[in-house]
Amino acid sequence: MTRKTTATKTKAAPAKTPRARKTTSTKTKLPASEVPAMETVAEVVALTPPAVVETIAVETVAVESVAVETVPAVEEVAARAPEITREAFELRVRRAAWRRANARGFRNGSPFEDWIQAEAEVRAQLDAEGLRLADPR
Repeated sequence: MTRKTTATKTKAAPAKTPRARKTTSTKTKLPASEVPAMETVAEVVALTPPAVVETIAVETVAVESVAVETVPAVEEVAARAPEITREAFELRVRRAAWRRANARGFRNGSPFEDWIQAEAEVRAQLDAEGLRLADPR
């Protein structure tokens, strides 16, 4: 007995292209031409559902209370900024003044001017480093 075989052609599946997901939104967007022009906050509030207005008011109060609690804490931390002693400050100024005088060969200059400019330079460095000069007590 002889079997007859038939070849069947299989079609290749078409390549699938990725599709963008459709997102569903609960918000309805109006065309710009249909959006009413509102002049004041009162008009906006009048057209906003009461539940939304209440939520916004509660969130605003919460943010304001956090700000009221945070500002004094930030001021306290700023008051406790790292300090540099008067001796360390003067040492930095001395070194900066010496570098200025050395750069010009210790000629044609004034030690007083070197000191004043060095002091301004060191104060700027302290500001950049977030340091402050300790109060003399």
